[in-house]
Amino acid sequence: TAGGGSPQEEKVHTLEALIELLQHLYEQQPVLFLVEDAHWIDPSTEEFIAQVAQRVHNTRVLLLVTCRPEYTPSWGNPSQLTRHSLNRLSNKQCTALVNALTGGKVLPAEVLSEIIRRTDGIPLFVEELTKTVLASGLLEDAPSGHAPGFVLRGSLSALAIPATLQDSLMARLDRLAPAKEVAQVGAVIGREFAHRLIAEVLSDMPAPKLEAALADLVRSELVFRRGTPPDASYSFKHALVRDTAYNSMLKSQRVLRHSQIAAALEQSQRDAATAQPELLAVHHQEGGNPQAALRYWQAAGDAAMARSAVREAVTHYRAAIAMLEKVQGAEACADVELGLQLRLGNALVQTEGPSSASANQSYARARDLAIALDRPDEHTQACSGMASGLNAAGRYAEVIAMMERFGPAELARMKPMGRVNRLARMGYARTLRGELAEAGSALAEARRELENVRPEDRQPMAGVDPPVAVLLYLSLNLICRGLLSSAEACAREGLGVAEQRQQSNSRVLALYQTGVMSELNGDWADAITRFGHALELAERYALKAYGAAAKSGLGRALVATGQQGDGTRLLRESYSEWTTLIGRQASTRVAVGAAEVLLDAGRRDEATEFLLAGEKALLETEEKYQAAPLLCLRGRMIELDGDAAAAENAYRQAIAIAEQQGALLFSLQAATALARLCQGEGRADEADALLRPIYARFTEGFDYPVLIRARSVLEGRG
Repeated sequence: TAGGGSPQEEKVHTLEALIELLQHLYEQQPVLFLVEDAHWIDPSTEEFIAQVAQRVHNTRVLLLVTCRPEYTPSWGNPSQLTRHSLNRLSNKQCTALVNALTGGKVLPAEVLSEIIRRTDGIPLFVEELTKTVLASGLLEDAPSGHAPGFVLRGSLSALAIPATLQDSLMARLDRLAPAKEVAQVGAVIGREFAHRLIAEVLSDMPAPKLEAALADLVRSELVFRRGTPPDASYSFKHALVRDTAYNSMLKSQRVLRHSQIAAALEQSQRDAATAQPELLAVHHQEGGNPQAALRYWQAAGDAAMARSAVREAVTHYRAAIAMLEKVQGAEACADVELGLQLRLGNALVQTEGPSSASANQSYARARDLAIALDRPDEHTQACSGMASGLNAAGRYAEVIAMMERFGPAELARMKPMGRVNRLARMGYARTLRGELAEAGSALAEARRELENVRPEDRQPMAGVDPPVAVLLYLSLNLICRGLLSSAEACAREGLGVAEQRQQSNSRVLALYQTGVMSELNGDWADAITRFGHALELAERYALKAYGAAAKSGLGRALVATGQQGDGTRLLRESYSEWTTLIGRQASTRVAVGAAEVLLDAGRRDEATEFLLAGEKALLETEEKYQAAPLLCLRGRMIELDGDAAAAENAYRQAIAIAEQQGALLFSLQAATALARLCQGEGRADEADALLRPIYARFTEGFDYPVLIRARSVLEGRG
């Protein structure tokens, strides 16, 4: 892939490469794709399996997934999926399994009956209990002249048949003597363990004795071996075998072995700290070294984020935070926790969305820690994270108030990136509240401050590259203020930066904003291209929230170009997705845009649906910057119903609100609609007096359709 791609892009390309490899295989021959124990699967692997399940339909691939009943795949229930529940074995099946294990030699009827009764049809228990009975020494071959089989040496009561599967496994381990200790150490290492590692941990055991013990475990079929010592690796036959060996140890023994394994990994496998920090974290945690466990859990979270394995990162960061209470040094812990809570909040926003209550809790905790430690940059990061949740709820005043609490001393010590973050968040919130002049000043200052940000200090803002985010926020603000050419320049500059950085989130949003400018310019063909490209990127990189924005733009463009069925469907889908994924943030704009194109296309009923949704959001949130467009739309509908007086009242209210907000574009739109109405009633002079002063305040963008229409009305051609 191209250098500089985001972790999400690298992850997508990696999964694509694996899919292509699978495709190459099934084009050559049929493929069995086996996934065992899916109930323990990690999120990234499950994402890959989901893609496989979607892509192998009608190909020569059998995807076989084994799992426990409680496992529910995240990849849904495709039509080609068949579920098979494996029930307990019947008595007949148990007998067949026992006979296979005895080589066809028949057990005494009472022994076979007891095995069937005790094992309750559990295959592993049938197997293990049969092997336990065979190794007990209380069976002997039947006398010659009888059918091949066994007879009891004594009474059945003398045969110690374990009552549970764990008892059976434990009995087999006990009979293995020296091999039991090796099995226990292997169990501490994990379900799989390497010969070199277990040899290092058991360095006091002579090599021949270790190899003999491992050979005994392999012969017993409790453990399977791959490769040849010392390069061999071993795996327990079943998780229950490993658990039995692990639980047979005293707690003090387990702690000691975990500590030894951690030390061995650090000394002999120096890449383990980089490749598998979570493994070292577990062993240090269980080995009684919380300080090292904390360090490695954090490293594991950072590594997971670097490869866009965000759900794994959440788990690792939470494990690190859980270690803090076991580490000495309150101030040092507070400093470490601050970084962890910021990391966790960022990961939770990505996995649960901006309205995540868990993310807000992490950011709130980080804010409190940053204040206590007097760390203005981290304080800003925490407030910025909290702003995502507040924006999703439409609570912009709280965002502004939070960002205004920083005093001169804090601002003076804050890094440029922190100041950019604060100004951008404040400017965006003010724009949505309809405080356009103040918002424009904050965003312009943020743009200037960006020049002082070093590349290594750059932090994504809501997942977007800082210069791109600032330019797109500023573009939106300039549109509302009627500075259309400047808005277009900002959008195009933002796209240029995004394309240069090859960062998927930024590219999608920048393509969307340039599409908006094409829409405002009446170039619907270009808008379709840009919105379509944005949607393609969003779907390729699983950016669902940004995809909802792109889909809304494409829906508007399709309706405007006569493809009303597909366009209306996309508009409905996108609005539902937007409000689900993003919440109420900018939901009025999504609704207004849909209602405008639908009304222009003569689809009054569908336009009304979106108008009502926008009006509802306006009442329930602080998002007031679309109040004038909503009133203008309402006026147009009233005018269509023939009530000119009520329509005029709506237009005048829209103008008053837009003027109060400094939204020159919206003033012009409402004034143009009102002037047309006045001209239709023979009030040409009044129409001119309404529209001309507003039009005269424009200084740019005269080739945009909204200004062309206003000129047409002023010239009496409206």
